[in-house]
Amino acid sequence: MLKELFSSSARVQILSLLLLNPDTKFYQREIETITGLVIRSIQRETENLEALGVIHKSTEANKVYFQGNRSHGLFPELRRMLLKAVGLKVVRGDPGQADQRVEVAFVHGPVAAGQEKPTDPIPIFVVGDVSKQELRARAEEVQDSIGREITCYVRTPQSFRSKVQLGYGVVANVLAESKLFLIGDKRTLRSLATGAWERKVPLKRERAAEVFEWWNIP
Repeated sequence: MLKELFSSSARVQILSLLLLNPDTKFYQREIETITGLVIRSIQRETENLEALGVIHKSTEANKVYFQGNRSHGLFPELRRMLLKAVGLKVVRGDPGQADQRVEVAFVHGPVAAGQEKPTDPIPIFVVGDVSKQELRARAEEVQDSIGREITCYVRTPQSFRSKVQLGYGVVANVLAESKLFLIGDKRTLRSLATGAWERKVPLKRERAAEVFEWWNIP
């Protein structure tokens, strides 16, 4: 089934749009406008995806609408896979290329948990020596193709550790939320917070460890 789902780039584009906006119905012209695909390609690929059961089709006022199927057994996994692919496009530009400037990156909050509202943006938290403007430009390009706003919060490793030490604020709130890691993992995050890799900013490692234990990072 996975071969059928990802056998064409057009199918992946449509799948990303519908599964990352599962509470929204899209008619064919909307899909054309957002993805840039031609109608014939959209008709063919939505027919294939409907046959696989991952999307629904309905007709209202002589318009054919398509919507992601939340009840499909693979929906949670497919959504996470597509969400991660979208996030990597923003963080790396080319998902297949590593960016040594980024130490850790993750989607967080209700979006990472699959419990967001239709109007919620996709929030990406990045720790690394990467330009905010660069990420913002990529985010704007990617969000246009999936019909969903993407926001980025960037901190250098030094700034991140200093914010962890405070134990409150935006960083504290983000660390307490659910996460879908794009680069790195929980261990990477802990290492950065306690200054295990760099010590340009003197931090009390015991304090950072206490904060992480208190947050019980998901």
